[in-house]
Amino acid sequence: MLFFPSLAFAPKGHKLPVLIIDLTPRDLRMGIPGLTSVAKDELGIDLRQGEVVMIFTARNMKTLKIVGYDHVGSFMLVRRLAHGGFQRLVERIADNGKLSISYAELEVFFDGGKIFHRD
Repeated sequence: MLFFPSLAFAPKGHKLPVLIIDLTPRDLRMGIPGLTSVAKDELGIDLRQGEVVMIFTARNMKTLKIVGYDHVGSFMLVRRLAHGGFQRLVERIADNGKLSISYAELEVFFDGGKIFHRD
């Protein structure tokens, strides 16, 4: 199970951020500032507001980075699969190259599982 400590200990009444996957595979040599800029400049999402957590996948689909901000500061979680790759999600209709998912779907995706199936 994924656990974001700063979100778990957020002030009472704090709403969990929306999870959005960027459907365009990226060069993930960037850190938090670079990926925050991609989210804002290319996807129109200001991560610094703390309302959205972005999931970026690498071009080789073996690595993903989860980037967000909370009441403490910024965070980035990196996952690199030893075998296989993350599911390509272009089969799912999305708005402007981004797709909102649930926390349960993120856990499956994070471990390399399929979260969407073709109808």
